[in-house]
Amino acid sequence: MTNLVGIWSNLFRAIEIAKTGGYSISVYFDKDYKNGFEDYKSIKDFCKGWFENFSPNGDIKVEMHKPHSYERKGKWETLENISNRIEKSLIFPKPELILCNSCETLLKVATERLDLSLSQVEKIKEIGSIIAQMDLSKTITASHIAESIQYSFTYSDYNAESIQYSFTYSDYNAESQSKMFGDMIQIKLGEINKNDIESAIEYLNTLLS
Repeated sequence: MTNLVGIWSNLFRAIEIAKTGGYSISVYFDKDYKNGFEDYKSIKDFCKGWFENFSPNGDIKVEMHKPHSYERKGKWETLENISNRIEKSLIFPKPELILCNSCETLLKVATERLDLSLSQVEKIKEIGSIIAQMDLSKTITASHIAESIQYSFTYSDYNAESIQYSFTYSDYNAESQSKMFGDMIQIKLGEINKNDIESAIEYLNTLLS
């Protein structure tokens, strides 16, 4: 099978973090990505036996982008490269969950802007420490926290100059094969009974009243 690491480098970065820290991962994609489910299956087949902790509601959330091309020229990382890097990072002690002032400020702003829950904040700190460990850093820095925050949502954007976060939601959850409507409502793809649709519309209307 074609080496997929270079095609979806952001996804495999998230997988590397998940594999290092023992986390699960959820993959999402938007409506313009027509082959999203098919490509997701190829990625899972590619990772089989190496990483299989994919989940509909994982600890780490990442968007799978539609590639410009499936052909990558030149030398790209392999699963073996990632595995070797993980082995080296696991030898290095994981930093304590002590945040510097910059980290605290960043996390405070993110909490306010994104309305983070306590469990999300704690997860961000934990994943941030894993990212720091992967960087062979003795302390957690603002860059580690910034990267960790983006894995709390299906898609988030961070502006370093204004210290602001914004976020939107992708359209599809790859593992559950469902269409997403915000963070709370997901409808599994396939045939839906007409009565179920009418009941759902009736329920949603009550939320608007």
